[in-house]
Amino acid sequence: MSRMETPPRDRLPIQTEIVEFDQEVIADALMREADRGGQSFFVHNRVETIDATATFLRKLCPLLSFGVAHGQMKEHALEEVMLGFLDRRYDCLVSTMIIESGLDIPSVNTLIVHHAENFGLAQLYQLRGRVGRSHHRAYCYLLVPKGRVITEIAEKRLKVIQEYDELGAGLKIAMKDLEIRGAGNLLGPEQTGFIISVGFEMYTRLLEEAVSEIKGEPVDKLVEPRLVTNLPAFLPEDYVSADEKISQYKRLADARSVEDVDKLAEEWRDRFGESPEPARTLLELRRLRLLAAHGEVANLVVESSRLEVELMRPRPARELRPLFEIKDFSLEFSAANPEKMVLRVNKYPGIKAAQKVLPLLKVST
Repeated sequence: MSRMETPPRDRLPIQTEIVEFDQEVIADALMREADRGGQSFFVHNRVETIDATATFLRKLCPLLSFGVAHGQMKEHALEEVMLGFLDRRYDCLVSTMIIESGLDIPSVNTLIVHHAENFGLAQLYQLRGRVGRSHHRAYCYLLVPKGRVITEIAEKRLKVIQEYDELGAGLKIAMKDLEIRGAGNLLGPEQTGFIISVGFEMYTRLLEEAVSEIKGEPVDKLVEPRLVTNLPAFLPEDYVSADEKISQYKRLADARSVEDVDKLAEEWRDRFGESPEPARTLLELRRLRLLAAHGEVANLVVESSRLEVELMRPRPARELRPLFEIKDFSLEFSAANPEKMVLRVNKYPGIKAAQKVLPLLKVST
């Protein structure tokens, strides 16, 4: 995902305010914009009452001229109003949501949204983007009913649009909108069927394999085990910057062999310096997971003093015989599940034990 966060030259953030419906506030905003030679939008998203609203505004500000535009007007009449507004025959355009996209008029730098509590967050963001298209300071007034309680969700939306008024805040607003409305039932049975059973990571891996097969591309059949650990394994911020972390985590996750992990470790040393303990543990756990994948391990538990390995299938005794030759370990097989092998470590911690055990489980291909 690429992000463009550099605003156009001389562009200023739009000052956004949530205010109760007040005639003095409306008149002051419209007159102030006209006094500095600009124009205004007044958004009233009800066609049935938009003419009455325009009449109210004409009485409120008799020195200003008002045009009306909405989607149910005849094409010629709508075009005439819009051209008149562009020619600055009107000081204020009273309109519905039809102005939310594609309209770029630098002279318009005040926006008033009537009944803003009824708009979605994306709609409010698009509407606000219709002003402030020049080097002049722009103003956005979100009007809510006076003396009436609005819903909790509507209040959250308005606070978000008011808080994030800096330039380039679109992604933050989109994430807040997702937070307010919810992301849907991503892992529930209605949406995903068996995803919750196999795990999201395994599901995406299977999906990638299916797409590759359809495209005729080579399919990576390596199935990585589920890894559980209590060891601190991460990239500290004093080692890798926050902006770089996601990229490096992804590169580590995309490594498909121990050699790939070694190359990445060498690059980290070259770019960021000697790796701290949590970063070294992170790299080692990735190596162990890849070794476990080649050993057909389904689940892997690596803790400070314990190693637990669960195989995908029962293995012949001759394949497991090398395990019994390792010193300092006692192996204990689960009687309830012959596929599960519990290794109780006597001398070495979990990572050391895994480094000895997992290479012996490799299945020849």
